[in-house]
Amino acid sequence: MNESGSQRRFQFSLRGLFVFVAVVSVVLAVVAVARKRQRETMQVSCINRVKQIGLGLQGYHDANNCFPPAYIADANGKPMHSWRVLVLPFSCEYYLYRQYVFSEAWNGPNNRMIDRMISGSMLDEYRCPAAGDHNPTATSYVAVVGEQTMFPGTEPLSIREVINHDGSSNTIMLLELADSDIHWMEPQDLTFDEAVAAFEGRPGAPELRDHPGGVVVGFADGSVRVLSREFLRDHGKAMLTRAGGEKIPWPE
Repeated sequence: MNESGSQRRFQFSLRGLFVFVAVVSVVLAVVAVARKRQRETMQVSCINRVKQIGLGLQGYHDANNCFPPAYIADANGKPMHSWRVLVLPFSCEYYLYRQYVFSEAWNGPNNRMIDRMISGSMLDEYRCPAAGDHNPTATSYVAVVGEQTMFPGTEPLSIREVINHDGSSNTIMLLELADSDIHWMEPQDLTFDEAVAAFEGRPGAPELRDHPGGVVVGFADGSVRVLSREFLRDHGKAMLTRAGGEKIPWPE
């Protein structure tokens, strides 16, 4: 083969390589955009679910003049029933609430039937769409329990407890965890110290779920914010307390 023929073959191969690289680059860009839009859509759905839970908490307060306790305990102080069950009637889940048996523990034989009633899954409002198929009965959303918080154990609080101090829009009620492994009916949430450790990113701390805009957080007034890890690290502890007197420098 003469030199000009070899040169043409080389140019053709080089041109094909450029075309291949261009096509792959376009495909990867399209996939990246699609994934970004999917994550943004999941964030919007997650925000709406936390808002729905917030409405349930506000509805419970309207009916009882207080928020639900973090849990109901038995005579020995053992947690029996979660706040997530107590707000079911105020989240339009009257039928499930009527099936729940308060005379037995959350995982008693009758209450376990509720899982089967909803096909071994769970209520959509308690699970972030980004959670996937990992442990489908586990809740994504938890309260923060502690004497300083809006959920001091078995004691129910009125919103006046926070309005007269830190303000309901400055006080956290709900956080989202990644793969919590907490059954949605289980009377278990985060302790104050666990939440602070999560904010600070300590090794072994519970893992908060990251969305494109940050972490989805629910407040005592029913509002929902998406906050950066940096903001939570710097101000999260102050937002957990209901009467600490801290000023929160909200971003513009």
